[in-house]
Amino acid sequence: MIAVCRATTRELSKCLYELRKESPDPMIQAREAIQLISQTLSELRTSIANNGFPSIADEIEFFKLIKPVVDAELIYNNVILDIETKRAIQTKQQSTDYLHELELDFLNILQMNFEFVKYFKSDQVHLDTMYFTRKAGQFPISGKKMYVYHDPEFTNEYSYLVASLMAYDKLVETYHPNTPITQSNLNWTDSKLSLVELIYALHDSGAINNGKASIKELCQVFESMFNVEVDDVYRAFHEISQRKNDRVRFVNGLEAKLTERLDNQDE
Repeated sequence: MIAVCRATTRELSKCLYELRKESPDPMIQAREAIQLISQTLSELRTSIANNGFPSIADEIEFFKLIKPVVDAELIYNNVILDIETKRAIQTKQQSTDYLHELELDFLNILQMNFEFVKYFKSDQVHLDTMYFTRKAGQFPISGKKMYVYHDPEFTNEYSYLVASLMAYDKLVETYHPNTPITQSNLNWTDSKLSLVELIYALHDSGAINNGKASIKELCQVFESMFNVEVDDVYRAFHEISQRKNDRVRFVNGLEAKLTERLDNQDE
């Protein structure tokens, strides 16, 4: 069942990517995206209602890594629709003030739940049963909730908080982009999971900023450098962690290739 949920979410990501390429109008994009996302949420809800979760691990994966991706898109696109609709009837200053107000709403809920945000962003897992099952309701989050359909059998407070974190990151990228990296002519031609292996290996090695650069920051650099889009780096890492054999096959392959080159040079 969880495999079906993963596939459904991947298909949504592909559809949203195509939608953004086809329509340059952010209001049209947002409206059509909301329809697609709502349909996906309905499909996921039906699947959960009919099949349930075979294990606690599946329930955790769903509420930690799958549903937040969909909810984040719903939150983000509703915010975009609000901003762009008001922009059409407001002065530039009013639009700027409204955007700032929305950003403060996001920051408020994240700051009020700082310990959880720190837990999630540092890839910890020891409290996942407490945070990412439907029984986690006894630990309600603080702050204002926006744009998410609440159903006790299909909702988890901390899953929503992860979605809010993702939506806020997307909002910042949209309206406050960093200085863009010069467009590269290099393309990543291996799998995205291989790239995620490399990102995590570099992060945990401490080779970049003494290990203080975040996974998300490293991912954004590699995406720009190699013209690739990693849909959800945290979910991708979870897929890697579930491998039964040769879990870091790409990184191991790098060592083998370099050793082969050195051996050939010695001959």
